[in-house]
Amino acid sequence: MRTVSSLILLASGFFLAVGGAVSLSASPDLRVIVGVYFKVDDDYILQDQELVFDVGVPCYTWHRTSGPHEGDDPRDEPHEHYNAADETSYIKETFRWTEYGPEHDEKAVKKRCEDGREGEEGKWVNWTDYFPEAHGDNDPYYLKIKDVVER
Repeated sequence: MRTVSSLILLASGFFLAVGGAVSLSASPDLRVIVGVYFKVDDDYILQDQELVFDVGVPCYTWHRTSGPHEGDDPRDEPHEHYNAADETSYIKETFRWTEYGPEHDEKAVKKRCEDGREGEEGKWVNWTDYFPEAHGDNDPYYLKIKDVVER
């Protein structure tokens, strides 16, 4: 019986180590700061904007300024977009999350996240790779971890 229990524990540890279906981080109370980059030729240029995530906080919301856009809810002026992250984890120097949004209202994106509607699973960033973020017809921007701090 001891061998079976050890195998189950070992398998569970492996599942967590590879980042599978983790709703909370193995390292709670962390804040992950992600840099936003544009690619010009072969260079990644860091922008003033950062995305900040509190790991393990369900439906953690953040906002950014967006330019005018077309679509279901077109806007003619710069305005705020709200997103939410759930199922966050920071394991083996990689931050993973499911993203909801954008919405033009923080309450709307929080509700969407809490309902689990239309989330984009499998988002991740680490310290070395530039994760491409495509938005409609706009040029993609890239994300990479800048810092991880205790909160």
